[in-house]
Amino acid sequence: MLYAGGAVAIESWLAERSKARAMVLRVAVVLLVLLDTIGWPMAMPMMPVEKFIAYEEALHVAPKRTETTEVSQLPQQYADMFGWQEAAAAVAQVYNRLPAEDRSKCGIFARNYGEAGAIDYFGPQLGLPKAISGHQNYWLWGPGPYTGECLIVIGGSHELLDPLFTSVTQAGELYQQYAMPFENHRPIWIVRGTKSGTLRDIWPKLKLWY
Repeated sequence: MLYAGGAVAIESWLAERSKARAMVLRVAVVLLVLLDTIGWPMAMPMMPVEKFIAYEEALHVAPKRTETTEVSQLPQQYADMFGWQEAAAAVAQVYNRLPAEDRSKCGIFARNYGEAGAIDYFGPQLGLPKAISGHQNYWLWGPGPYTGECLIVIGGSHELLDPLFTSVTQAGELYQQYAMPFENHRPIWIVRGTKSGTLRDIWPKLKLWY
């Protein structure tokens, strides 16, 4: 709406043609193109990541938060593109180390929809089942066929899981250097046996809606 209103105003201003106004217009166009060209890599991933970081540092532009989470070398809209395939591969390593009888009944529980989406997208080619999660709409879709007898849990802490499961063992870790910091060094757990009822019984306690 503002672009449309501005365009009408500029058109009216240019209707009274003069050399001075034509010169102002040329200067404005050159400055606009120059500024857009400098800022373009900040809005569109057009450089290899190492070159982008060097470019960002040369301009003394620090990555800005778009949410309330920590950022590192990359702004969040770029950092959120990294780490998902590596996350699925790390979970697959843990899953494939399980005995065959456990794999048939072991679900993959992700702490957020990004991790769950990574499992659902990259997991089939790695032999992984669909993820379950307590985060947002994934919680509404429920725990699937899993009872809690065996689960691989992405993220969380021993203190968080111990009250819910009889056995909690760390079996791996997520890492990708350019990913969002909170997605790095997240533990991958193998948990067994719910302490109170089945996984469906404790499902309400796993709801995350932030």
